[in-house]
This record gives sequence, structure tokens and C-alpha cells, in this order.
Amino acid sequence: MAAILSSAIFRRQNSRYISLYNDALISTYSTPLSTYMQTFWRDSQRKAGTLFGLAQILGPILWAVPKKKTSHSKKRMRSANKGLKDKTNIVDCLGCGQKHLVHHLCHNCYKDFKYREKMERDGLSFY
Repeated sequence: MAAILSSAIFRRQNSRYISLYNDALISTYSTPLSTYMQTFWRDSQRKAGTLFGLAQILGPILWAVPKKKTSHSKKRMRSANKGLKDKTNIVDCLGCGQKHLVHHLCHNCYKDFKYREKMERDGLSFY
């Protein structure tokens, strides 16, 4: 509490120096948006009479957030029209006749190949 009072007293006593500091700060760091920022900064300094934080400067921007969490049902309704699409790249395997994706190995043929390879490695006959 004492720190708050002492800073308020300091600001009142040194308000002239603070405004000079603000003017120097604004003129030093000028940007293409400098005219808008200078007027906004000076107006807000006159209203508040003190330096303040980023949340107060960017207030309207920081307020642009949802007020409540989007419910599960609303999420589901929004994504309802984003259904699964039919695959058109399914073909018959030339070796066994099973269905598989184009440019992919047939699962059935691959299992058979791995089984034969394992049998050969173990020295067993597979016929």
C-alpha cells in the first residue's frame, strides 16, 4: 500500500517531467503509424495522468476473444458437413486378387512373403 501511495505522490510531483519524457519517447521512436500512436498515447496519458501497461494500451485488441468456450454440440454441428470422402484409388491385386491401394503393397501378399522368408531363414520347407 505504501508503495502505491508513494508512486502516486511521485507521479503527481513529477507529472511535468513524465510528460516531457513521453514526448521525447514518442518523437524518438516514430513509425508510419506515429501520428495515430502519438495522439492515442497523449490522450491516454492526459486521461490517466501516468504511465500504464500494455494491456491498457492494447485494450480493444485484447478484448477480441471468445466470451465462452464453444460447446461440443456446436463443434459437432459445424464439422457435420465435413464427412469422409470415398476412395477412388482402390484396385485388385494382380497376385492374389485382394483389394489394395494404388502404389501400396497388398497386405495379403506381403504377409505371405514374410511367412516364406521366415520359413527359409529357419530352414523349414513351406510347401
